[in-house]
Amino acid sequence: MRLLATQKRTSRGSIMILTLFILTLLLILGGGFMVLIPVEMRNAQEDREILQGGLGADAALKVALDKLYHDVPYQEIAMADPAELSGGWSYQIEDIEEIEEGVYRVTTSGLQGNRVKRRAVAVVDDGSGKFAISVTAKDTTAGQNVNSQGAWPVSVPITGDVYIQGTWYCDNTGLDLDAPNTDRPFKGFIFQTDPSGDAPRGELYEGVTPSNPTQYAAMYDYGIDAIQPYDSTKIAEEELFLKDQVNDRLLSLTFGVDNPAQALAQANGLITAGDPDNDGVLEGGFYLQGDRTVKFSYTAGSQMGRTEFGNGTDLVVLHSKKGAFPDTPETPDSMRVVAPGIDKTYRCDLEHGLVFYVDGEVPGIEGTYHGNLTVAAARGLTITGELLKSDTPRGFEPDASTDALGLIACVDAGSNDPGMSVDMASIPPDNEYFIYAYLTSLSHNDSAAKMFSRSQHPSLPAGTTLTLIGALTWAPTTAGQINTGMDYIAENWKEIIIDSNRPLGFPSGGKYIPRVRSYVDVPVGE
Repeated sequence: MRLLATQKRTSRGSIMILTLFILTLLLILGGGFMVLIPVEMRNAQEDREILQGGLGADAALKVALDKLYHDVPYQEIAMADPAELSGGWSYQIEDIEEIEEGVYRVTTSGLQGNRVKRRAVAVVDDGSGKFAISVTAKDTTAGQNVNSQGAWPVSVPITGDVYIQGTWYCDNTGLDLDAPNTDRPFKGFIFQTDPSGDAPRGELYEGVTPSNPTQYAAMYDYGIDAIQPYDSTKIAEEELFLKDQVNDRLLSLTFGVDNPAQALAQANGLITAGDPDNDGVLEGGFYLQGDRTVKFSYTAGSQMGRTEFGNGTDLVVLHSKKGAFPDTPETPDSMRVVAPGIDKTYRCDLEHGLVFYVDGEVPGIEGTYHGNLTVAAARGLTITGELLKSDTPRGFEPDASTDALGLIACVDAGSNDPGMSVDMASIPPDNEYFIYAYLTSLSHNDSAAKMFSRSQHPSLPAGTTLTLIGALTWAPTTAGQINTGMDYIAENWKEIIIDSNRPLGFPSGGKYIPRVRSYVDVPVGE
């Protein structure tokens, strides 16, 4: 009995010791948890603040993109003070800088009180529609494939974005999509408004349809994301190159008036200046009667440009010079007109642009031009030689150039006009032709808008190539189709490179939503 009692006391003592040990352990653990709970709460709070700060930084970026879309100058987008949100939060566009034309680095932040909780840096473009190729239908609701009569050949690389109101159609025959291609033919985005058809997202191919990111990367710098759908209903008609509007727009720019009908009725003689106030200041450009060849030339030493409009019987010569009127900064340049019975000098702004409207055909145009110029031909237009900039070396891409040339054929023509042709007889020493210009043809033929069609002109000399540094803009007719003559383009064209300096009278060809090219978080304090 004594032994049993001793065992009971020993057992009770062990239990007490174990209990005390467990209680001590729980107290220690509890104390640890009591220490950790505030830490974890603080971490959770910081995570929440970082998340909320990120939402604030994103809100600021959306504001910046919206302002860019509505053409607010980027210099005016940065915010002097943060914009308030609820709960003591705010957002701010800290800085925006242009790193290349139409491309910006935007720094944004989300703040709580006066403290920055999250900062981000994004590279965005302004969505301004700087397209190397743009194809628009008769109206913004047309959903048909406007490029149905010829697929774009990969043998003609495109550097710049492409806008297709319809379905992107490409001929990649002969290109191995499974092999790495460091020299991809399409260096930009393809925006197409009719994602229909059998291929992914609406693109069509005469060769193999790319089916995975690797195959897309063989063709496009931006891989599978290069093909971007776009809602054409978001495009305002005034932003499109619609044939029914172009003629009136160009005549308004030529005469410098909103309603050109009266000015057109009063035009007489060889040439009519766009000087509605009759004060020697060009508000527009020049209207020329009859068919006219156009020849540009430029003398670097005198910094004077010369434009000849000939027709075999009389000659109209324009002499342009920058900086001729330094006392009038709004019209700093001069344009002297010399023709039979005419010798007059006008003040003008060569960088802003002038329109030369020829009310007949332009059977030949070539040379080195000076200023921002647009030549509009009521009927057909044929390029007969190289078209070069006075401020850009031949064969080089423009860098801060102020020269630009737009050529618009068939702005007021009938159904049988030849559209635009390239017919160069002489061969340059390097067997390469260069055209620095924006080109479009607006035929009134409802079955085809003729643009570089082989049937319209002979081939270029054998072994020659043609590089366009500018843009191609097509505006199909009622049928909404294009006779592109792609066999001709593929034979001689070497490359098409966008020139961001747009000539007067050329609309954007469509405006898409500004795009975020890259986005990174920046640690606060950096």
